[in-house]
Amino acid sequence: MSEEKQYFVVSVKWTERREPYITLWGPNNSGYRGRIENSGRYKHSDVMKHLGYYNTGHHTLAVPCELIEPLAVDIKPGWFDGEGGKWIPNNKANWDLILANVIAKPKYPPKPRYRGAPKSHVFEG
Repeated sequence: MSEEKQYFVVSVKWTERREPYITLWGPNNSGYRGRIENSGRYKHSDVMKHLGYYNTGHHTLAVPCELIEPLAVDIKPGWFDGEGGKWIPNNKANWDLILANVIAKPKYPPKPRYRGAPKSHVFEG
């Protein structure tokens, strides 16, 4: 029997236009991560039970881990608290792939922020 598919929860809310990398949720709903190695992996069944939490569109999107992992690149030296790890670049191509592969249609239309994206909404904190 195969293992259940896993998802990263991408933070639409906390990935800002000026940031070079996309923000992901940590394990067990415990904050935010940049490094893919430290990010949470959520089971398909758990995400589906709580789509309004994990895949709102406005704040979060659940995307298969197998899709996100190949997008990750080594971080720039000195970028964050220590060296090493892979992060997902915050760019149109990656967001297009993420948006095309969400677990289900979200309740609200996602409006990701990256350099060159339309200024469609203001940070709501």
